[in-house]
Amino acid sequence: MPYTLTPISLLTAKQPKNTWLIKDIVEQATTGMLFGSPASGKSFIAMEMAFCIAIGHDFADRPVCQGQVVYLAGEGFNGLTKRFKALEEKYQTQTSDVFISNMPAALICEKSKVEVLEEINNICPNPSLIIVDTLHRNFGGGDENSAKDVGKLMEVITAIINDTNAAVLLVHHSGHSSGDRARGSSALKAALDVEYKISKKGDVVTMKNTKVKDFDEPKPISFNLVPQPISGWLDDAGKPVKSAILELYNDTVPKGKVFLNKRESSILNALEALIDDKGISLPQSAIKANPMLSGKRYIHVDDWRTEVYQLLDADKLDQQAKQKAFKRAREKLEKEKQVIVTAELYCLS
Repeated sequence: MPYTLTPISLLTAKQPKNTWLIKDIVEQATTGMLFGSPASGKSFIAMEMAFCIAIGHDFADRPVCQGQVVYLAGEGFNGLTKRFKALEEKYQTQTSDVFISNMPAALICEKSKVEVLEEINNICPNPSLIIVDTLHRNFGGGDENSAKDVGKLMEVITAIINDTNAAVLLVHHSGHSSGDRARGSSALKAALDVEYKISKKGDVVTMKNTKVKDFDEPKPISFNLVPQPISGWLDDAGKPVKSAILELYNDTVPKGKVFLNKRESSILNALEALIDDKGISLPQSAIKANPMLSGKRYIHVDDWRTEVYQLLDADKLDQQAKQKAFKRAREKLEKEKQVIVTAELYCLS
């Protein structure tokens, strides 16, 4: 990009607009950071963002700009594979638009920087997001406590943004003496466009904004960290492999009320609409055996399944993914007593 000077009147002639990568959270072509203590959930959030952007799915109910993602991984490659597989299970889809490095980068090293950019340009020439997880493992031979070395790092990141037009998201550790700031030189925070502190209490992971330049400070977002079995994967002892996923946490949900995600709510709403449209009554023999079922209208599971599959067409799922999504939602609705099933006929509880 050449160096230019522009009259301010040309800039003020048109109202600038935010170019969101994730609405109200991070903009395109900016530098952001997630920081927190070990095991706080920061990588879970980074991977959730990556997967949602790659498949074009809302992140924490915020719209995303769909695009490809480069993930510069510094450690835990086997763990990353399991976590991304768990995200495939959660969203019932796969993607080829997240690209993970096979080793850490050394970003302040000129040779490494050139190699990284060449690989990005060869494999993923138009990324929307580049995640650096963790900053420490991808920093190179410099000192993160040195303002001079952090300055070199930010020059590299600026060059990457200018070259790719992607947002860069750093995943970093909190300070040794204070968990309220990222580790290293204060020059790092000064150079950021947006920053979030990630903390974990019990199974609740919270993302709290600690710096923002060009938009209103977003409210904290919390997630439940929940186990996620991985279908078809077994460990050495033959037991099912599990990972974990994030589910949006809503502390305003009254105690005892069931929380359904967006897809589960849509599937339940489809059943309700079918019952209103063409629900049938149970045979008298069934009602005689269980009088509590009297007065309700029912839909056969095949009709419900057909309607749900049509809904899932919007998510571009293949047949197997549709089957899994419907089965998982149906089982949860049964378990949480949102629906009643009798001889493959379903009604609302």
